[in-house]
Amino acid sequence: MATNYTSDGTYWTGRVRDNGKLEVVRLRSNTYGTVESWGSYDKHGAAVAAAAQLAYAQGQADAKAELSAAVHSALAGVGLTPVAVEAPDEEPDESD
Repeated sequence: MATNYTSDGTYWTGRVRDNGKLEVVRLRSNTYGTVESWGSYDKHGAAVAAAAQLAYAQGQADAKAELSAAVHSALAGVGLTPVAVEAPDEEPDESD
């Protein structure tokens, strides 16, 4: 069974293409279908670094979303909810 490396069930990796270059792709964990292709690299080190950076950025975004949801849930649990605030009316431009 494949591991879900991110909250959406995808992961970044590299695969060797017919031309010998390493393509950085995001795959679905269960089906290994391509979700996104980032680019191709001649050097494996560059491809690994790109995949690692993309995975880190995606993981960071997932963590921020989970943390934000947890904070909002905790605030709602103690009776604090967001309040809609209307923007002030804009002042007309009085320069002549």
